[in-house]
Amino acid sequence: MKSIAIITYKDAPNLSPSDAVLVKIFERENINSTPILWDSDTDWSQFESLIIRSCWDYHTRVAEFRNWCLMLKVKQITVWNPIDIVLWNHEKTYLKDLEVKGAKIIPTRWYEKGSLIDLKNIFKETGFEKIIIKPTIGASAHGVLLMDRNNAENMQAEVNLALENSGIMIQPFIKEVQTGGEISLMFAGKEYTHAIVKFPKPGHHVGIYDATVRLIEPDAAIIKEAKRIVEMIDAPILYARVDGMITAGGFILNELELIEPYLFFDLYPKGAEKFVEALESL
Repeated sequence: MKSIAIITYKDAPNLSPSDAVLVKIFERENINSTPILWDSDTDWSQFESLIIRSCWDYHTRVAEFRNWCLMLKVKQITVWNPIDIVLWNHEKTYLKDLEVKGAKIIPTRWYEKGSLIDLKNIFKETGFEKIIIKPTIGASAHGVLLMDRNNAENMQAEVNLALENSGIMIQPFIKEVQTGGEISLMFAGKEYTHAIVKFPKPGHHVGIYDATVRLIEPDAAIIKEAKRIVEMIDAPILYARVDGMITAGGFILNELELIEPYLFFDLYPKGAEKFVEALESL
């Protein structure tokens, strides 16, 4: 019997509803899977492989998480997705690499930690009416700010504080998210399995979503574009989630999640079956 560690964190010791479906498939396939906290004192060599699923506090403990990843690499522990991919993907600057390869991303201005910026000048230079400011290392809506040109002066101190703690990225607010939502396309290996759409909560912005999530079947062109983005990863992977919005110019990438994305197996159990098939083929 294969033995696998499913990596989680302290607030989800028994895994998410999505990954609970995955465990059932593992059991059916005679694979022994054990949920383990990423920061626990564990002999990782006892497992054939580790599957990172819900280490959802890594962005608040960046140095610890990086050290854990490097320890696994030094000890040559098999991890999915691979440690080099995880280290590349944990900071949103990976989007620069994907843009170079031809992915269409949201127009972004990048600022390193400690930078000095003037929000009023940014609005003047870009012509944007609303902007989203995100930390370059973050998850969900942690540290995300929405502002318009009318409150730029009032928000300057908050942005200064953000830059003391991390790098940031500044993007225009994509209004289509309010009407079309954000689409997430799931991949097992590099093969598309299923997709969902979610909408921002009323009065909120991208990153803070309503509880309503539903399965969709995107147009073939959207699936093709998402797969093209996944294929830009020049390494074997077990899973991926491509998040983006449909605009007048087509699909635009928000994030390519390769570390700990929720994969919505609770809405589409066949996706968990494809996940296990992909694992067994690696």
